[in-house]
Amino acid sequence: MAGRGEGKYYQEQNIVYGPEWKDDKGNVVDKFNGWTIQEVKTQNDLNVEGNKMNNCVGNYYNAVDNGESRIFSLRDPSNNPHITIETDFLSSSRTGPIMGEVQQIQGNSNRVPDKAYKAMIKHWVMFGNGPQQMSDDSDVLTDTIGDLRYYPNLSELSRRLDSFDLETEYGIKLKLDTSHISDLFDICLRSLDDYSQSTYGEYTGDRGIGGELVALAVMVGDDGIKELLEKIQSEEEKLDYPEIEGLNYPNEEDFETEEDFAKAEKTYFEQEGEYINHTFPIGWFNDLHEKLNDELGKVRGITVQEWWNSQNKMSHNQKLEKENINLVSNWYSKLAQAEISLWLDDERDPTNPDIQNGFGSLGNEIWVKTAPEAIDILSGGNVTSVSLDHDLGEPEAEKGSNLPRGLPRGFEKP
Repeated sequence: MAGRGEGKYYQEQNIVYGPEWKDDKGNVVDKFNGWTIQEVKTQNDLNVEGNKMNNCVGNYYNAVDNGESRIFSLRDPSNNPHITIETDFLSSSRTGPIMGEVQQIQGNSNRVPDKAYKAMIKHWVMFGNGPQQMSDDSDVLTDTIGDLRYYPNLSELSRRLDSFDLETEYGIKLKLDTSHISDLFDICLRSLDDYSQSTYGEYTGDRGIGGELVALAVMVGDDGIKELLEKIQSEEEKLDYPEIEGLNYPNEEDFETEEDFAKAEKTYFEQEGEYINHTFPIGWFNDLHEKLNDELGKVRGITVQEWWNSQNKMSHNQKLEKENINLVSNWYSKLAQAEISLWLDDERDPTNPDIQNGFGSLGNEIWVKTAPEAIDILSGGNVTSVSLDHDLGEPEAEKGSNLPRGLPRGFEKP
């Protein structure tokens, strides 16, 4: 917001909070009494707000009018503005518009608001009907993460991550996303890399920064976890695993029994793992995997492997859904043909040679698995033959023999 609008006097009062301010126990907060949070909706009042606050909010009328933005103004008891706030227009309910995400909060001439005014906005957010989320477009979180780049000392970086505040001074929550997890991973990796130079590549721990990074990734959700794991994998693919001097994989021919070879092999992998776990960055990556496993167990009661399994299952279901969409598309393309053979069966595939031999399918039928799907085809196409499975299963109405009962009124059976 910059510049000036036109207008001299407000014409409306759209109070969304105040003039009585109460805390979480219902007690009146005397020092705020008489102040209001008002929504600014008209062209005139936006111009007045812009004039009094020396900003360009007067130019926001089109965005306000078409539902892209909402403008709020903190007013003193004399109706003079002190803070202008822009949010997006999230949605509406029976009780009115739902508060969207904050785009910007500005004092007079776009300066940072005074401390006393910040306290009032925070009260509105914490105890009133104020906005709860800062927009992705805001630079607050970006600046916060950017500041971490200047703390290469591991202990200081760990302290900063531990106190990483996902809430602004107004009490509005910041929206952490996958790009932030990616940035934080890079910052941590670079700081650890700098530190490893002093230990000649030996990994001696990360002073807790990995645990903080994992906790933030899990806070973001599945996308955050996936982003962290993909960042680890991407870095691991760049590595050449070190050769360990004096440690060689056992030769099976040197052992008399399989049991002796298995013991030697186990010892080899234990020694290799011990060496790798103390080598940067491999040791840190392994550390992150363990910490992620612990965090998922604490927060969700699952392991990393179980999380992966659930993700793969979701991907499989999405693939099946896409295949079903393609199947429906194929149905309707076939419906344009002159003659259609319909095959209703919940299990037997008419293209299977065994089904063709045992049940007489030709392989060119449109295969559907439920009665409603069959009715849809029968209603819209030139069906010349139909094969109905008599035992589609429960409920009774789904059985193929009951299909004629569900046909549209006036439908002529082929």
